[in-house]
Amino acid sequence: MANDRDPDNDPLTIVSVTQGANGQVTTNLNGTVTYSPATNFFGSDQFTYTISDGQGGSATGLVSVTVSPVNDPPTLDALSNLTIDEDAGLQTVNLSGISSGAPNESQTLTVTASNSNPSLVTNLNVGYASPSATGTVAFALAPNASGSATITVMVNDGGASNNLISRS
Repeated sequence: MANDRDPDNDPLTIVSVTQGANGQVTTNLNGTVTYSPATNFFGSDQFTYTISDGQGGSATGLVSVTVSPVNDPPTLDALSNLTIDEDAGLQTVNLSGISSGAPNESQTLTVTASNSNPSLVTNLNVGYASPSATGTVAFALAPNASGSATITVMVNDGGASNNLISRS
């Protein structure tokens, strides 16, 4: 509305707006309009607004909106805590819920794992092939060792930002 003028300098108010095909349009109390794109939408959209000068004059304008895509973070389901007996042998933890984040994203994912206590947890190995929604983390315990360790699994989609999720 900032570019709209009334020839008689009457104050202008928004009397109606249409909804965009891919977003929600809201008229605010301060006389502005807010466009909020639908989740995971990017591309072009448009809506119209009608203004009135309160004296019988009105006009309708068209607003074109371009929504740029953003990288959604990848996903990984939560991991459960484990209690393992000493000398228990090779352990395998199933991973699930691995995705690039949004249905419209198809990045190549990498899954890695780190370990806070290498003297206890050894041979940490990730089994994953993108774009699978599942994978595994396998590890062994050092002989005759006890204690605690945190294994952190990370999924990276290679995006420039918002590209990593981490679960411990």
